[in-house]
Amino acid sequence: MTLHFAAVSHSGAVVSVGDRLLTTGVAGSAKPWDRLANKTLVVSGSGFNIVVSYSGLAHIDGQPTDEWLSTLITGMPVAPGLSSRLSMRIGALEQPLSLPEIVGRIKVGLETDLQRQTPPNRWLGVLIAGRSYQRRARFGLGRIRPICLRMTNDGRRGSATTVDMASRDAWPPGCLVLCSVGVDANPVRSRVAEYLQSASDYSLIDLEGRIVDALRDLAATPTGDQVGDQCMSVILWHDKIEIRFHRTAENPPGTAYTPFVISNAAIFPPLVINGRGRLNLGGIDVAVVPPYGSAGVASVSRAASQPRKGYVS
Repeated sequence: MTLHFAAVSHSGAVVSVGDRLLTTGVAGSAKPWDRLANKTLVVSGSGFNIVVSYSGLAHIDGQPTDEWLSTLITGMPVAPGLSSRLSMRIGALEQPLSLPEIVGRIKVGLETDLQRQTPPNRWLGVLIAGRSYQRRARFGLGRIRPICLRMTNDGRRGSATTVDMASRDAWPPGCLVLCSVGVDANPVRSRVAEYLQSASDYSLIDLEGRIVDALRDLAATPTGDQVGDQCMSVILWHDKIEIRFHRTAENPPGTAYTPFVISNAAIFPPLVINGRGRLNLGGIDVAVVPPYGSAGVASVSRAASQPRKGYVS
């Protein structure tokens, strides 16, 4: 189990934070497992940018769940005998990424692939946070629509996927919608809500830091051993996308992890990065930057050409 927590603004800015811990066992006696795994994917398609995160069963049909999700998102299976963790695809996908198709394929996967796993009745939840927009030939980008959608399935044969989606009415101008998947998020939600209510102004970096601190405090509680203190965050600014890794003392300085990054032009698998500097992968800048507060950060940014409004950056 784990916890992914996202704040989505009326204007389409997103801060999504999740811990990277995979465990076996129940709360209070959980043990770490698969320290190289990631539970987040970043998807940038024509007309949308989303962060896809999961909590629950860590392998589906022998694949790590993030790898399984990548095949659903792209509609492309991994080549026989290969793992998508060992392969990078350059060049246009066979079919352009479509947000409705991505949602539909994940829902079907939860109701088919998940439900045939053994032992049965294994819960899985998927959170999608982001924005969609329409391009207008003469006027640039059209209206931005924020996205906050959660799909869960208990893994029982024949059980339907529960879909919770915030409606457009949930976002009065200037407001944030807080959404999560995984363990009980109330301690984190209360901390973040208290901060937002007391702050006269804040940046996305401030908000990210508050969520990371709240997740780490939850991980430090006696029953918080299903949540890790090693966090990965994704910020959808109005003009770029950043993926940031918050290391702990167990991570060597300059070492960071990145998740799947998927676009119509390329699929980049999870990476372990060591060192400092910048690397350009198909228009996406990857960098390991100096420590951010007490936590080292790896940043991945991609221009999104979106108007700035709503947040102070």
